[in-house]
Amino acid sequence: MKVHEISLAEEILRMIEESSVSEGFKQVKSLTLDIGQLAGVDPEALSFALTHMAPGSLIDGAIIHLDELPGSGYCSSCTKRVAIDFRLAPCPHCGHQPLSTIEGTELRVRHLEVN
Repeated sequence: MKVHEISLAEEILRMIEESSVSEGFKQVKSLTLDIGQLAGVDPEALSFALTHMAPGSLIDGAIIHLDELPGSGYCSSCTKRVAIDFRLAPCPHCGHQPLSTIEGTELRVRHLEVN
């Protein structure tokens, strides 16, 4: 298990616990996370960390969905928006580097189904 993903899982659980206090729920039935391809997060390691931390927590027994979002960037040289799978990718049209990242860096809780 990677240390980075452990700390992310801990932060996700902390945010869910804070929400349970303010919103009044006792248990999470399902959790959906969006993970950008450029976020620097290993989805399998994060899933493992969340599953490992689940027993006795608000997500104990919850269905955990991790959706990977593609990365995209903007080339200021040829003014095209392009799909990228790493941050320093060159423009596939003109070879310009670096591209401005548009999407794919996010890590967010998209949906919680609660009791």
